[in-house]
Amino acid sequence: MSSVLNGFSVEKKIIDNMNEKIPKGYRFKKIRQCIRDMQATTTIKAREAKSVIIYPIRIDEEDKRKIHDIVTYNNSIGNKITSSDVISFIIEEVIEKKVRIRNTTNTSFTIDKSVYIELIKVLKGSTINLTFEEYVIHDYKHPDINYILSHKPKEKKTMPMLIDKSVLKIIDSIKEDIIKQKGKKISRSDLFRDIVNQMIFNFSNSEEEVVSLQKRILEEFDLLNNIGGEKEVEELIKLVQKKYAN
Repeated sequence: MSSVLNGFSVEKKIIDNMNEKIPKGYRFKKIRQCIRDMQATTTIKAREAKSVIIYPIRIDEEDKRKIHDIVTYNNSIGNKITSSDVISFIIEEVIEKKVRIRNTTNTSFTIDKSVYIELIKVLKGSTINLTFEEYVIHDYKHPDINYILSHKPKEKKTMPMLIDKSVLKIIDSIKEDIIKQKGKKISRSDLFRDIVNQMIFNFSNSEEEVVSLQKRILEEFDLLNNIGGEKEVEELIKLVQKKYAN
């Protein structure tokens, strides 16, 4: 089922809180899962929101109907809410819901300095260790064994990290499987470099990154409209359609 970009008015402090606590690359996923888990009879109070921003997210028709049903139910019992109230409620639920209890330990990995810089750019302020843990648990399914065995950092950087012990167990299990399969000794850092390499690729091409770019483009269109008027915007749209038409 295809999804469509929708914008919801959400308090800036709620978005800032989510960006701080939910790792990049998992926010949309957790929001959509929360929508699907909610009952249409969930009671939500209307908000008197201040300092709101437009939060863009892609949702499909099924999610859109669920949001509409929640709004309809609440309006029927006297809670005059909007779809933005529903999304604000869901984001706060996502923030409050503890995904797992972490039992952490200090460790460190060796990585390319240039890759570390690229990782920081991609994460854009998200906490590295939490994002790394979520990626290992949910998305690291296909280790690149050739990369793991052959890649050595040109300019090394040691990354100290506070990591959940259960995540280290997953890493060690994958490491041991590769050792048995290839008969060659590898370290946690060898595996870590492949995980980070895949993270960077996936997050650079993630849905959140695409939506963020779409938002910036729309903001630039608004700026062009304010400076040059609708005619300039229409001419640019025609150029885009001509260039990218199938």
